[in-house]
Amino acid sequence: MFIQKLRVKCFKSFLDETTIDFEELQGLWWVSGHIGAGKTTIGEAIIYGLYGTITGKANTSLITWGKKHGLVELWCQSKGKNLYIKRELNAYGQSPMSVEVDGEPIVFTNKRNAQMQLEADFLDTPRTTMELLCIISFNNFKSLSTLNTKDTKIFLDQVLGFDALTQYIEVCKEQQSELRTELISVQSTIRAINSQVERMKNYTFIDGDVDETRKLITGLKQEISAREQELREKVQPLQTELADQQRRLIEVKTLGQNKRREIDFIKKGTCPTCGAPIDQSSLEIKEKERDAFKTQYISIDTRIRDLTAQISQENSSAANYITERKNRIKSQENELIRLTEQAKHTKNNDAEIARLEGEVKDHESRADKISSELAEYDRLVQIFQTQIRSQVLDSFIPSLNSKIKELAGMLSLRYVPEFDSMFKCSVRSAAMEAIPTSSLSTGQLKMVDMVIILAVIGSLVSKVSSNVIFLDELFSNLDPSTRAELV
Repeated sequence: MFIQKLRVKCFKSFLDETTIDFEELQGLWWVSGHIGAGKTTIGEAIIYGLYGTITGKANTSLITWGKKHGLVELWCQSKGKNLYIKRELNAYGQSPMSVEVDGEPIVFTNKRNAQMQLEADFLDTPRTTMELLCIISFNNFKSLSTLNTKDTKIFLDQVLGFDALTQYIEVCKEQQSELRTELISVQSTIRAINSQVERMKNYTFIDGDVDETRKLITGLKQEISAREQELREKVQPLQTELADQQRRLIEVKTLGQNKRREIDFIKKGTCPTCGAPIDQSSLEIKEKERDAFKTQYISIDTRIRDLTAQISQENSSAANYITERKNRIKSQENELIRLTEQAKHTKNNDAEIARLEGEVKDHESRADKISSELAEYDRLVQIFQTQIRSQVLDSFIPSLNSKIKELAGMLSLRYVPEFDSMFKCSVRSAAMEAIPTSSLSTGQLKMVDMVIILAVIGSLVSKVSSNVIFLDELFSNLDPSTRAELV
């Protein structure tokens, strides 16, 4: 990737429109300025222009304080094409982006798809590679000498091109998955046909089998009829009593309501029509009569609930019984169909068996072919995962270690990093004694990492092509003389 020009406005420290033309900058440049002047912002603007985010920072926090709108424009060459990327920053709402390739605007369905397509089709350097080897910031610096397993894999995938191997492996595994699914289907078909052939070989058709099955179906139907009759005999008296109790309940309710109205009338004391006094002597008797109606109402209502529960239970029990018998009838009817069909073809069993056995041989031949293809994909995956990977590392690591040793000698380092065949880094003294990285000071570890970074950049690796290497504060822990030697 060749970064040609960067333009920013209201982006972090850069309030005014500022343009940096990298084609005019050749060699090594020392960027200096007071705290907050925007030194780090230069590298961050490149990362933001290419990938749309900065690790650990919200996009809205990139706008200059007190402003609501910012802008980043980036001109670069990548994959043989001229790219122009424009990203706006808005404190509220959407932050649009646009991309031109060789002067032609690219139309995207949405912003997320735009970034995915930009990285997949037009950017030749993955973000991880850019942050590890090109735009290296003290804030998000990852020591190459102490990478964990996950970061090591990412580094090898994106810097040495092992992600291409991963893609090939995934394609192989997808093909294997499809083949295994087909193999399971073929094997299932073979088992089903073999089972059918075995039944045909061992079965001697008896005319009585059809009659027995028909008798069984008839018997089951008779059981259903008997159970339905039994249900009617049990439920009918209950339903009759239920209707009678419901009628009685209405009568008692009506009598109780009438009695309540009589009581209410007596309690008024005087007739609302003529104003004559009402006799109160019968009030107590009528209240007792009303209580009797209430007690009778509760008793009848309780009986109605019991009757309803009994009827429901009888219906449910009968329904379960009848459903079970109907299912058995359906099963026997299917068996009757099978027996009837088998009776038709019994005389031709030998020819049918021969045909089915021929089908089995065809399926077995296909299963053998699928198994062979699966074994071939296993071999390919093994080659991708071990042989090719090992060959790439075997060709790259000696070159890398040689470059590291050369740079360490130029700096007169008393400790030299070295990578083994699995890309695990160790540090050794001049006497080849192992030195734990944890025992190195911050400055010494920085020297080790800088030597590794420069060695990687100086070695022949895939997917690393950039005209800009931005080292932000990586020399900050070094003394002036060492810094000068490293520069």
